[in-house]
This record gives sequence, structure tokens and C-alpha cells, in this order.
Amino acid sequence: MAFTAAVLREIGGFDPALGGAGPSRCAQDIAHLFKLVIYGHKLVYEPASLVYHQNRREYTALCKQIYNYGIGLTAYLTKIMLENPELFPDFIIQSLQALFLSLSVRRLKNQKKSETHYPQELSMLKLKGMLYGPLAYIQSKRAESMLRNRISAG
Repeated sequence: MAFTAAVLREIGGFDPALGGAGPSRCAQDIAHLFKLVIYGHKLVYEPASLVYHQNRREYTALCKQIYNYGIGLTAYLTKIMLENPELFPDFIIQSLQALFLSLSVRRLKNQKKSETHYPQELSMLKLKGMLYGPLAYIQSKRAESMLRNRISAG
């Protein structure tokens, strides 16, 4: 992803509770994509662009990355629900549909996973991360608040 500084300022910048080394880990990218759409920007795919993304060579590092992606996803969804409680009924319906799709053996994505020998362990690690994500977000917000209080106390 690439943004101008002006666009990042317009959408409110980064939420420290959604990224970095804190409990929520990998949620800032999805948060920014969502904000861009909400603010009326278009997401554009540019195949000629070059972006560096670190791929994991060791299986243990890949496992950690997949787990962190799961955490980030539901940490961000928790943030959205806490900030917009009116979305909760629709969120429940969409979540149940997503759960059904993710478990469906007829779903093409799931069929491809079995054809390409996608380790079941990775799917389970993502799910485990997703289960921890809401708590991770709350822990991140608490830590951020404590840090702000220490800084303001001088």
C-alpha cells in the first residue's frame, strides 16, 4: 500500500493500538483501507507498482505471521464495534455468514487449500489469533492510555 502524507492526515493517521509490537500487532493496514473507503477515496490496484513485503522463509516465522494476521483482523473489528455500536446487529449476521463460508468444503478457496497442501495448522493458528484479537485490542488501548497518562503527568 502507498499513501500520501496528506491522505494519512485526512483519515486521522495511525492508531497506535492497532499495530507495532503491541498486542494488536497487524491491524493498521486493514484500518487504513477501511477508512479510505469511508472517507470517499478509491482503492486502486496498480500492477506496475513495486512494494516490498517480507515473506517468511522459515515455517515457524510464517506461523507467527499468520497468527498475528488473525489477531489484527479481529482487533480491528473490535475497534469498529466499540466505536460504532449501531453496526453490531449487521456485524453478527456478517460474521455468521463468514464463519459458514470459511468452514464450507464446497468453497473454492477451501478446495484450493487442500489441493495445494495448505497446512491445517496455519488455518488453526489464524483462528486462534482471531479469538485473541478482541482481548489484544483492549490490552493495546489500556497500554496506550497508561502511556498517555504518564506522558501528561510529566
